[in-house]
Amino acid sequence: MIHHRIGRLVCLAVIACVSGVCADPTVAASYDVAPTVATLQPQALILAEKVLLRQPDRYIGWPDIAVNDAGEMLVVFSGDRDWHVDPWGKVQMVRSQDGGVTWSEAETVIDSPLDDRDPSIAVLPSGVLYVTFNASTAFDNYPEYADYSASLSAAVRDQWRGAKGLHSSDNGTTWGSATDAPTASPHGPTVLDDGRMLVVGGGTGYVYQSTNFGLSWSHIGTVPYNPSTYNNAYSFMSETTAVEGSDGRLIALTRYKDGSDIELRQAESEDGGITWTDPHATGMRGYPAHLLRLDNGWLLASYGLRVPLPGESMGQRASISKDNGRTWLVDEEIVLSNAVPQDAGHLGYPASAQLPDGTIWTVYYQIEKPEHGEHPSLMATHWQLRDTGAPANAVFQDTFEDTSSALGVPNNPQAGSYPGLASIDAESLVLPVGGAVPQAPGTGTKVMKINGKQRNYGILAEPATPGDILTYEFDYYHSAGSATFALLGDQGHETLDGQKTSIWVQVSGAGVQYRDGVDGSSAWVTLAGATVSPDTWQHYELTYTVGESSFDLAVGGLIYQGLNIKSTAAPALIDRLMLAAGGAASSVGYVDNTLALLIRNSVLVGDLDGDGFVGIADLNIVLSNWNQNVSLGDQLSGDPSGDGFVGIEDLNTVLGSWNAGAPPAAAVPEPMSLGITLLPGHRYAARKFSELRMITRLLPSL
Repeated sequence: MIHHRIGRLVCLAVIACVSGVCADPTVAASYDVAPTVATLQPQALILAEKVLLRQPDRYIGWPDIAVNDAGEMLVVFSGDRDWHVDPWGKVQMVRSQDGGVTWSEAETVIDSPLDDRDPSIAVLPSGVLYVTFNASTAFDNYPEYADYSASLSAAVRDQWRGAKGLHSSDNGTTWGSATDAPTASPHGPTVLDDGRMLVVGGGTGYVYQSTNFGLSWSHIGTVPYNPSTYNNAYSFMSETTAVEGSDGRLIALTRYKDGSDIELRQAESEDGGITWTDPHATGMRGYPAHLLRLDNGWLLASYGLRVPLPGESMGQRASISKDNGRTWLVDEEIVLSNAVPQDAGHLGYPASAQLPDGTIWTVYYQIEKPEHGEHPSLMATHWQLRDTGAPANAVFQDTFEDTSSALGVPNNPQAGSYPGLASIDAESLVLPVGGAVPQAPGTGTKVMKINGKQRNYGILAEPATPGDILTYEFDYYHSAGSATFALLGDQGHETLDGQKTSIWVQVSGAGVQYRDGVDGSSAWVTLAGATVSPDTWQHYELTYTVGESSFDLAVGGLIYQGLNIKSTAAPALIDRLMLAAGGAASSVGYVDNTLALLIRNSVLVGDLDGDGFVGIADLNIVLSNWNQNVSLGDQLSGDPSGDGFVGIEDLNTVLGSWNAGAPPAAAVPEPMSLGITLLPGHRYAARKFSELRMITRLLPSL
C-alpha cells in the first residue's frame, strides 16, 4: 500500500488514470471447480477453488503471487511449455484488479533462448516489481530437443544460463534488461523490514543479500550442513523459502526427501542472516514450501503434497505458526486442494498472498481433470483464517473449540459449551448431544441443541454503539423445521421478547432468507444460490457495523454483501445476539463452533493508514486510488466513505479531519493551507478532474 512510502506523491499517476490513460488488461474466464476439500476446517474457511488459466495442450508450472500497492494480484508462472522440461518455457503473468473475480489473459514477461522456469515476483518498497527466474539447459538431456540444443552457441548459453532478475517500474508493462541473481529459488527472495532482500541458495546453503533491490548481491552467511542429520536425496537446502518473523527472526524452510521422509526442514537466524541453526524437521509433510507473514504477525507455510500416505490425496496443504516459526499447527493442517491422481512431479509449488480484506489466495499448478492428460492448469484456492486473533481494540470475544475431536473429520461437531458468551433465558433448554459420525448428532459429541420455541440469547459484555463492528458466526446443523439468528437493538419492525429485531436471518428447508424491512414491508427475501441441506453442517457468519443500513452474510462459501437491515432507521445500539429454533415443536437445530466478536470504534475518522494522525500520508492514499473501484470500506485503498469508490466523499473525509490526532514521532502537523471548501460530493460530480489539478498545485505547500 502507498502508506509504506509516506510522503511520496503520486498525483501524476492518478491524473493519468482519471484521464483514461490506464488500460484494462484483456479479461480471461477463470472459473470455479467442484470443491475437493471441506469448506469448514479448524483453521480455515475455504471460499473457492478456481482455475485461473488453462493453455490447451500446453503445460503450466511453478507459479508465484504478489499484491501491488493498488491491491492488484499478480501471478507469474512458466507457461506455453511442452511439458516439465523443454526449451520453450517462458515467464508469463496474469493479473486480477477486482479481488480475483476476473483474471487477465497471459502476458509474456520474458522468453529467453533457454528454458525459463521457477519464476518469482516481489513488490519492492518503491513499488517496482522484481521477477526472478532460472534459465535452464536441462533440455540438453532429452533427444527430442537435440537439434535445438545444437543450434545454441556457447555465447548464448553463457549469456542466459542460471538465475536472472528483471525489474519493472510501470507495473509490468515493460521490463528492464536481465541481471544476474545469485541462486535459483522457486519463490525468489524475500524483502526484509530493513529494506534488504535475502535469498537462501540450494546445494550450498549460502545466504545472499541485496541492498540495492536486486541489482547486485553479496554472500553474508551459510546454513550449516551436517550429513549425519541431513540426508536429502535431492540436495542440501533445495528450493528454499525464507521470511522475517514479527520478532525479527529469519525463518527458512527447505525441501527434503529421504525415502518416505518428506518433512520440510527449517533453519533460523537471529542476526539478520549471518549465522543459522542446523536445519530441523517441522512435522509439515510436503515440498517445496512458500512462507508468508500475515497481517496479524502469524506465519503461513503453503506446500504441495506429492507423496501421500495410504488413504491421503495429493494436493496443496498449509500450516500456521502463531509464534514466529517455533511451532506449527500441523495437527490442524489446512487442506487447500485435493488433486486427481497424477504424476507426482506435476503439481504443487503453492505460493500465497493476503489481500487488504484479510482473505488469502494460494496459487499452484495442478491437473484439473484427468481428461486433460499430462497438462496442468494454473489454479488457486481463495480462503480465510477462521481464527485471526483478537484485534487490539476488541473488547469482547468469546468462542468455544475443542480440538480433541477425531482427526481427519473436519466437519465433526466439537465438544464445547457457552461460557460467558450467552445468558440462557428461562424458556431455553440447552442439552448436551453428540454424534458418532459428523452427519448425525447423537451421544458421542457435545453441541448445543435448541428445540421448538427455545431461544438462546447472547448478551454482550457492553452494548455495541455506532461505529462498532460485530461479527457473529457459528456452525449450524439443520435437522428439522427452521431456525433464526438475529441482532437485537433499538430499531426494528418486530420485537422478540421485548427486543426490537434489527437483523433477522432464517434457515430452513426452503433455503436462507433475511428480513428486508428498509421500506417498512418487513418481507422475507431469499438469498439466491444459498441452499440448506438437511442433516449437514454449514457455516454462517454475519458482520455488521452498528449505525449502518446494511450487513454482510456468509453462507458456507458464498458471501452476500450489502443486505438491508430490518429497520427503517439504522440502529444506534445492538445489545443482544440471538439463536432460536422455529415455532413448531418439531423444529430442531444443533449449533457448534460459535464466535462472537465486538470491535470498538476507535478509528480516527480520516486516518486511513492507521498511524493515529490525519495528514499527507492519508491524502496520498486517496489520491493514489482516485476514481478506482475498491473493496467496500477499505481504508487502506482510500474508501472511508464505504461506498466502494474512491472519490470526492473520501477526499472530504480526510480533509475534514486534517491534523486530527497525534503526529507520529519525528513528525509535525501538516500546514492548514489546502484551502479547499468541503461540499457534498454530488456538487462535484462534473469537476473531479479539475479539483485534482487544484490539489496537485496546492500539495507543494504541504
